[in-house]
Amino acid sequence: MCLALFLSAVPVKVAAPGIQGVNVSPELQGFVNEHLAQQLSFEGLLVTTSAQVGATLGLERQKQLLGCADSSCLAEIASALGVDVLLTGSLARLGEELQLDAKLVDAKDAATVAVFSKQVDAESLLLPAMTEAARALAAQLSQRRGITLTPLPRAPSATVRTERRATTARKVGIGLMIGGGALSVLSFVTLGAVLPDNPPPGRVNTPFEDALIVGVLGGLVVVLGGLVAFLAGGTEEVPVSSAALSPAPGPFSFALR
Repeated sequence: MCLALFLSAVPVKVAAPGIQGVNVSPELQGFVNEHLAQQLSFEGLLVTTSAQVGATLGLERQKQLLGCADSSCLAEIASALGVDVLLTGSLARLGEELQLDAKLVDAKDAATVAVFSKQVDAESLLLPAMTEAARALAAQLSQRRGITLTPLPRAPSATVRTERRATTARKVGIGLMIGGGALSVLSFVTLGAVLPDNPPPGRVNTPFEDALIVGVLGGLVVVLGGLVAFLAGGTEEVPVSSAALSPAPGPFSFALR
């Protein structure tokens, strides 16, 4: 009983030498490294950040060890920093989406003690994903080691709001339907104005009248193509800014919130 209480009171030391980046900017990779380490600190872990690891091991050696998962690499980092667990993982951009993978590895035997994986549609959604990752990793580590972590108080964070908006394909489809419909209607009205009320038998259309007929039919084809694009485009969920117009005290006044 006393031993369990003692172990639960000893802080777990974690080194975060840095996650690997695939098709992401160095700035984004560096931010994710530091922010994820910070979020783990909020969960009650004693974290050595990527910048602190670089200061201790040297930047060149840190780069060599980054991405190395065998026991010798982990032992070197653990010995130099005096940690129990290491945070490894990757952030990859796959088209428009971002894949965040993270895991906690035991520094002694390279055994994985906690894992997290999540795919997000935009960079702004990485913030809640990293908070979720830290909580999931800490919970798994706590359960695996049989220890109790004491999370630090967090400042209230802004809620990332999303809304469904038309995709680019749907917007193009709307534009095609409007443009094609306008062309077709204008050509039809003009054709009705230039055609004689009682054309003689065998009358041949003028080139201008033929062009108007092509305009009517072509406009209808464009409308049909726009309808197909509109139906196929659908909608997508995108993050929206928290700044919006809202009523402020006083008549006819608005304020940004």
